[in-house]
Amino acid sequence: MNSLGIDTSSYGISLALIYNGSMLGEKQIADIGVAENLMPSILEILEQNNLTLAGLHKIAIISGPGSYTGLRSGLATVLGIKEANLNETLEVVSASKLLVQAHEVVDKINLTEKSSKIIFSLLTANENEFFISVYYFNLFLDGESDSAQPLREVSLPMIIKKEEFLNFKETFLNDLKNNSLSFKIKDFNSTDIIDIIDSPINFAVAIVKLARNFPNNTSENLEPLYIKPVNAKTLSERRD
Repeated sequence: MNSLGIDTSSYGISLALIYNGSMLGEKQIADIGVAENLMPSILEILEQNNLTLAGLHKIAIISGPGSYTGLRSGLATVLGIKEANLNETLEVVSASKLLVQAHEVVDKINLTEKSSKIIFSLLTANENEFFISVYYFNLFLDGESDSAQPLREVSLPMIIKKEEFLNFKETFLNDLKNNSLSFKIKDFNSTDIIDIIDSPINFAVAIVKLARNFPNNTSENLEPLYIKPVNAKTLSERRD
């Protein structure tokens, strides 16, 4: 299966091309306009590996958070490829950077043992703020393996002040202990809590590797994840 990973969330383009789990090629271009450069970049990495758009079986794209213009342009390009119907069986998958980052940690947990974890996934939004979402990891639920989708989002993505994180975390865990949340973990302790902040991963590579475990998105719900108010800037404004 030929799968293409795309990340346009960080004022640039990152691509990863995989065939049956093996990396065929990667491409990263920083600080470049997505709308006018994404499609040529996709065609270039495909041509370098003797492929065409019709030869893709799956496209996996980061839905956010990040650059308003980058996310919008990236998702619009993917939808255009899908609607062109060059391959009737083409599957499209999207996921947030917060979820993909949490999955990177889950992949390192010993999957042969019953495991329950609370994962605080954080990404730097700016000098003073974090994007954050909280996930509950439970590999074996009621005796049944759920290894394909072991993460459950238990806090919607939001933006918080960096100085507020410890208080947010304490309040969340206290609510968990008091059973005032919509889920609970019995007898959890400090070893069941994982904080991830700005994990140094290539998100295009990470999402295309994870894509086989994600349910396919339809054109109707393939939408950008905007957490903070839109404040789009041009390339020249960012350079200044």
